[in-house]
Amino acid sequence: MNDRMLNDLKEFCRPDCDRYDFLINWLTKEEITHSVIPTGEARHILIRLDKVRPYLKRYYVKTLVAHYDRVSGTPGANDNSAAVMQLLHSISMLKNLKFAHNIQIILTDKEEISPEMSVTNQGAFQLARLFREKSISNCIFFVFDMCGIGDTLIYGQTGLQLLKSKEEKDRRYSPIVKHMELFSNVLSNLFLEFRSGEFFNINLLFSDDLGLLLNRYPSVQLSVLPYDEAIIAKSRLIARKEEQWQYIYDKGMLSPEYQDFIERNIPPSWKNNHSGEDKVETLTDSAFHLIEEFIMELAGFQIPFGDVET
Repeated sequence: MNDRMLNDLKEFCRPDCDRYDFLINWLTKEEITHSVIPTGEARHILIRLDKVRPYLKRYYVKTLVAHYDRVSGTPGANDNSAAVMQLLHSISMLKNLKFAHNIQIILTDKEEISPEMSVTNQGAFQLARLFREKSISNCIFFVFDMCGIGDTLIYGQTGLQLLKSKEEKDRRYSPIVKHMELFSNVLSNLFLEFRSGEFFNINLLFSDDLGLLLNRYPSVQLSVLPYDEAIIAKSRLIARKEEQWQYIYDKGMLSPEYQDFIERNIPPSWKNNHSGEDKVETLTDSAFHLIEEFIMELAGFQIPFGDVET
């Protein structure tokens, strides 16, 4: 990362930083058009980039999401300041592209909810519900979370598994299961074009994609890990027997059993999350180069509107 981004990160991770004010001031200073979408106590920041290059209506609007809130008392460097800065600093590159990229950015609030709270308290859940009320159907969501350490892009299929488990009890989830399966196929093509298949479908965690999925929006969480940690995580998942997976799915993705499973299998680079050790010094340049390259790849990858129904 360059010096400017590093300075922004350090300021954003200061204990006394008002992160909402920081973002509004940053966008205003850079003369980047933005709007604030309040939902309950949350304040989400929408950045549309269609004034320079109008969006093409025959393609989905690719919505890049990163939550800017953090666990109280922590620097929140990898969770999730890195992704916020990666998206902010991609704006100038996106604006300079000579083609319509169909990308917008949303910086979300209230992703970090306490264990006793319902997912309906999540800022992204409330935002997605608002989108539903406004009949917004042309968005596909890429949620960037924990993107500051490593050199290997990973994503997950836990969202699809969650929806399938819900479908067994409620057939109303059948359409979104079908849509997520189609979206997964589209993503496979994208990732195969990016770095010739050097990616891993192994992410077990949820972020804002949870609230979006439950409101029937195709969504995927993207994260970064060191290659050796990604390899180990993949081998552990492959080694699990089908009945072990079935037990976890039957208990539910929000169950204590699932949380215990996550705790026992979380990669080392993520163990500092939600702690005072989640510092800027733990971040790696390789992760920032990777995300920059991926966003540029994503900009040129269009998804025809209607291929993934919502």
